[in-house]
Amino acid sequence: MNRFKFSYILIFVAALFCTTSCDETTDNIGAGLAGNMDNFIIKADSFLVQSQTQLLGAVQSRSSKANLGCIRDYDTGSIIRGSYTTQFFILEGDLFPELDSIRSTYPAFDELADTTHIAIEQVISDSTYIYVVPTNIIGDSLRPMHLNVYELKKPIPDGKTYLSDFDPIKEGFVNTEKPLKSMIFTMSDQTVDSLTASSDSYTSIFKIPLTEAYEKDGVTYKNLGTYIMQSYYKSKRDNNGAFNNSNTFAHKVFPGIYVTIDNGEGAMATVAGTGMNIGFRYWASDSTSRLRGHSTIFGTDEVLQTTRVETNKDALQALINDNSCTYLKSPAGLYTEMTIPVEQIMLGHESDSLSKAKITLQCMNSNGFEGNTYKAPSYVMMIPSDSVQTFFNEKKLSNGRTAFLASYNSSTHSYTFDNFAGMIAYMHNLKQSGQAGENWNKVAIVPVAVNTTSTASNNSSYFGGIYSLYYGYGGGSSSTSTKITAIIPEMSLYSAKLVGGANPLEQTRISVVYTKMSE
Repeated sequence: MNRFKFSYILIFVAALFCTTSCDETTDNIGAGLAGNMDNFIIKADSFLVQSQTQLLGAVQSRSSKANLGCIRDYDTGSIIRGSYTTQFFILEGDLFPELDSIRSTYPAFDELADTTHIAIEQVISDSTYIYVVPTNIIGDSLRPMHLNVYELKKPIPDGKTYLSDFDPIKEGFVNTEKPLKSMIFTMSDQTVDSLTASSDSYTSIFKIPLTEAYEKDGVTYKNLGTYIMQSYYKSKRDNNGAFNNSNTFAHKVFPGIYVTIDNGEGAMATVAGTGMNIGFRYWASDSTSRLRGHSTIFGTDEVLQTTRVETNKDALQALINDNSCTYLKSPAGLYTEMTIPVEQIMLGHESDSLSKAKITLQCMNSNGFEGNTYKAPSYVMMIPSDSVQTFFNEKKLSNGRTAFLASYNSSTHSYTFDNFAGMIAYMHNLKQSGQAGENWNKVAIVPVAVNTTSTASNNSSYFGGIYSLYYGYGGGSSSTSTKITAIIPEMSLYSAKLVGGANPLEQTRISVVYTKMSE
């Protein structure tokens, strides 16, 4: 084939779809539309697609983000509750300064008989608190709710798949006898003035102070931070490796926490980060005064985090029975299933090449969540209906054949899959080879979150201190390339109604283009 002629054909096909995609419907694209390009015949057609809402159920919940809060879904009238567990990530290197430089002691440092050599049992943390970074807050961020933070009895085993209905209390991982902290809180920090809160550089956090005494193995410590500090110095003395990495820390020192809401409703947030800040005073060798320092351990995607989502399945069933449209709801809610008319599409075109298959899913208005109009999911995946769980469990990505990614277009309020011809070809081959199952021509449209990494061309530097983290980047010109590293079930609150269902006036169509050699 002449490569210049082939390029011209592709340009023609692309131009054809650019023309049709500008219309509200594809009714003007019929079988009669054809173009004869020298030795090639190009035809376009469109087909109705049937769709319905399906219950997604529990999905894989391990991710770098979690849900926390309690909010009412106005589409169903039911309550959605989010809780999460996290272990903590230990940085390489010294977590605390040298023992003899510590000035946070009990009795007070100035009252010690020997101030040149500090005993491990004298070390204390002046202040210890857990901080939570809430983002994507849905509802009233000033609504009071009651929060409990529990210590895990033991680390939740890694290397396993945990779903969003995983209950760490029921499975025996949570010490519920006495919470580390029980308090009323709001998602927004009310101690911050409005000017600061509206600044682009401001990051909203709320603090959970751990002021209560902490007991471990019959010993009572001033607080949890004191226990961790003394464990650190004992580990260095005994060389027991407890602080070598996050795994040894979880098994030998502190297994992690479970954060949950037990009273109040009105707000839900995506938790972008959790950390524990352990404060102390110390003496720097190059200073003539006592300094105040802190060490922070983090809950990140480097360590195990699970999210528990509680929803009302009976209430969701009412939306499944609504045939006037279809729904997308996350987390662990609803997805849209479409039946692709593969046999109709391929009928009479068995020897043709299916060059393109395009579909646009139009969003409708939704009641949304309490205090907010709906926010549609940022991304959706199209995957075979029978492969939803295996797609996520096996950590697959879009591949141009059985998995396609589409992003939400806020201007048109829609999702467009520009070309999923590979999916139709895959389904057709299943049917022709006798391998087609019951749902061979059905696809699931599932809300997902997309994890990416960016690589900058300029030089970058990392500066890590004992007590703080700083990230510096070199100056000069730079370029950045972004790569998708993971596609996971969306665990944040999103809701969308799609045109479809059994409403004959609101049907969705697939636009296709065939090419073949002219005889």
